[in-house]
Amino acid sequence: MRTLPFVLAAVLLAFAVVLYEGLAFKDAGFSLARRCCDGAFVSAVLFLSLGGLAFVSRWGGFDALSYALISFTDIFRRPENRRGKGSYFDYVQAKQRGRMQPALRLLAVGAGMLAAALAIQVLPSCR
Repeated sequence: MRTLPFVLAAVLLAFAVVLYEGLAFKDAGFSLARRCCDGAFVSAVLFLSLGGLAFVSRWGGFDALSYALISFTDIFRRPENRRGKGSYFDYVQAKQRGRMQPALRLLAVGAGMLAAALAIQVLPSCR
């Protein structure tokens, strides 16, 4: 049930691409199957990319960059206004407690939309 909003967002994004291609390229003669395939593919690429970023972020892929940015900005603050995050290990432990990202759901929806795009592309040519 938690995946339903992602599925709806993916389908709405694909539908928006289909509408855009229908309005912007109406003279190009694209078939409805091609526009649906393009919409599903764009949606799949976006959801797979977001899922990949969320997966890397969940496992701490950007913690060093985040800690470095906080430490760098603290150099330019007055000593009484510094955040004082402590050591890198303490920072990572604090971040680990607050992580809950839907990486696998985003990847699953992206893979489903990619499968739909491939099916829409292949099925009309099987005649």
